[in-house]
Parts: sequence; structure tokens; C-alpha cells
Amino acid sequence: MRTGRLLDERVPALLRPLIRAYLFGYASSTVPRLLTLFLTRLGSSRKGSVEGKAFWPSLRNALSMGLDWQRFPTFCATLVGGSTLCHVPLSLQGWEFYTNSYF
Repeated sequence: MRTGRLLDERVPALLRPLIRAYLFGYASSTVPRLLTLFLTRLGSSRKGSVEGKAFWPSLRNALSMGLDWQRFPTFCATLVGGSTLCHVPLSLQGWEFYTNSYF
């Protein structure tokens, strides 16, 4: 089973863009931190100074920092979710000319 189908089967169609935007925002804000952390770790291990105690808290911090509600992933989900969720009330109000031309 593909992971894309898992999202399509278990998540309502109206919330899929919101979740995809959140995951994309989380990945785009977390991957650079993880890459920097791993490259720093690789560089320090080549020099002979291995600091194992500082690596794990830094890794945990990098992964959990993107989950805060005031971070970039939440902004992405709010932006996409707002435009997606506003489509339904606008179409119910009879604004078909607006919704059909842009969506």
C-alpha cells in the first residue's frame, strides 16, 4: 500500500490540502536543521572530538521545534486551509462565478 493512498483513504477530502501543507511546511523547516546537525556531527567526529551527549538533545529539539503552533508549518496549514475551507461557504452562498473562475 502506498502512503499517498493512506492519506486519501483516512482523511476527509476537505482536510487533505491542509494536512499536506502542514507536512510540507514541517519538512521544509525541519530538514535544514537536521542536515546542519548531522553535518556538524560528521565534521566533529572526523576531527576526533565526539560529543554524543549534545547530539541527542539537539536532535530532539530540532524535531520538536517545528511542531509549535506559532511556527511555519502552522502558517502553511492556515493559509492553505483558509482558502480551501472558504471554498465551501462561498459556493453555498451562490458565488459560483468567483469559485469557478479561481478554483
